[in-house]
Amino acid sequence: MMKTSASSKASIIQVEANLLCFPFFALQTKGLTHRNGVEVTGVRNGESFRLRVTRNTDSEFPGPLSRKLHFALLSLLFDRHHADTPIQNPIEFSWRELADRADLEWGGGHMIPRLKRALEATHGVVIRTNHALITRSTTDKQPMPTRERGYHLYEKYIFVNEILPDGSLAGKNRLWLADWYLANLNSLYSGPVNYELWRELNRRPIASRIYEYLLFKFTAD
Repeated sequence: MMKTSASSKASIIQVEANLLCFPFFALQTKGLTHRNGVEVTGVRNGESFRLRVTRNTDSEFPGPLSRKLHFALLSLLFDRHHADTPIQNPIEFSWRELADRADLEWGGGHMIPRLKRALEATHGVVIRTNHALITRSTTDKQPMPTRERGYHLYEKYIFVNEILPDGSLAGKNRLWLADWYLANLNSLYSGPVNYELWRELNRRPIASRIYEYLLFKFTAD
């Protein structure tokens, strides 16, 4: 049986549709340090598309831990979101809270560098799209513009005790989702993931990934 905790509150989380559809995270740790990226090509509605996700050279490609933490961050975000207001940045969290929400056994302070590296790996990826990623306004869906500098999932982050521009120390960890990602969540270009079920399925990452993709096909496509 999956362990539960006092922090496991948000049973349904909205996961952005492009993330449900495409493989932004590796599902196994083998070869992460040497994996430079992933590329997906195909045809949608008679038009060819191409998606390329590449890692930052200073970090490894985001893998299973980065993926766990991303879903845990979404769970924390929707815990604190009021249905009658737009979803807003930043997501605030403590290290222990994040580990607990991700179903990781807390190992004390020595665990923090590992969590930092996993978040930094996701922040560092560059996403280049040619008719692959979709954005939705209140009226219709359309491909996101192709741009040389690409896109990111996370805009920025600040870790606790970092020095802020005003010289003070950050009292909490804060992470900002990218504008395009946040906009899609607010326009409901997303799918409702049962987070407890996802964590159970994620004991075999391929099972949780299949769940994500099927959810996309039935609800967000």
